[in-house]
Amino acid sequence: MNQKVLEEAFNSITKKKHVYSAVLRVERGDGSLAWEKSYGECIEQPHFFIASTTKLYITNILLQLQLKGLLSFNDLVKTHLGETVVKALIVYKGKDYKDTLTIKHLLSNASGIPDYFFHKQPDGKTIALDLLKGNDTAWTFDKTIANVKTLKPKFYPGMKRKAAYSDTNYTLLGAIIEKVTKQSIGSALKQYIFDPLALKNTYAYNDCTDEQVVPYYYK
Repeated sequence: MNQKVLEEAFNSITKKKHVYSAVLRVERGDGSLAWEKSYGECIEQPHFFIASTTKLYITNILLQLQLKGLLSFNDLVKTHLGETVVKALIVYKGKDYKDTLTIKHLLSNASGIPDYFFHKQPDGKTIALDLLKGNDTAWTFDKTIANVKTLKPKFYPGMKRKAAYSDTNYTLLGAIIEKVTKQSIGSALKQYIFDPLALKNTYAYNDCTDEQVVPYYYK
């Protein structure tokens, strides 16, 4: 591993048409190598959205809460979020599975709950497609849950050999963390992840006027 190899690899990656911007940093543990390069609107040491890497942060907090005895992965979701939220959230072939849906199902993407972002809506389109066209809009927890209840799941929670990646699962898990810790998800992330690891440049994005974060798509 040396600078030439890294340069060639980075240049190869950034030639691909679907890569709009990128930054790569590689270090050796002994300090003998520290290489960094950026492309597009990315700069060295930028603020950028970690997107679905957030799911690992959420999972870590839940593990900590389970170790503290504040919840169990076998808990029913309705125990923490209430009957109103879970009712009709996952209806498969006419049966409502609100009484069997657990935290474990959400964590393992085995809940069967549709992804509100990429699942086709009744009109055949996805929320993601609309957003990428520039029609940006806020998605509150209540709005997300109400939308998902209009979508058709592909399987029921825990169905054998079934799993489907779903952002909705982690929206629900974030809400459970807020209920258990009695604080916002941003504050929980700071307490359980950012501060213990001294992640001074990592924060929960909650201000839509904050433009210091690199855009997802170049220009």
